[in-house]
Amino acid sequence: GEGGPNGSVNEVKFFNGYIDAVEESLKAFDEIGGTQTYNHYPTGWAMAFNTPYKLFKRYASHEGGIADSAIISWPNGIAAHGEVR
Repeated sequence: GEGGPNGSVNEVKFFNGYIDAVEESLKAFDEIGGTQTYNHYPTGWAMAFNTPYKLFKRYASHEGGIADSAIISWPNGIAAHGEVR
């Protein structure tokens, strides 16, 4: 959720309490993803990507982003059995 409600092209702004305006971010549209930006998506997308859990990693009460389950099936397994590699 560091991108705030509008997203951000500069993470440092969030940590200094500055909320990006959409118009301001659009000025840097062609720079997004480049070496001069450190962009973050808006909080709404952070919630969507955390589905089915509530809230975000920072809220441990809901385990969002810290207890994502995974189901893995690997019938052949790993040939090695405990040796140091």
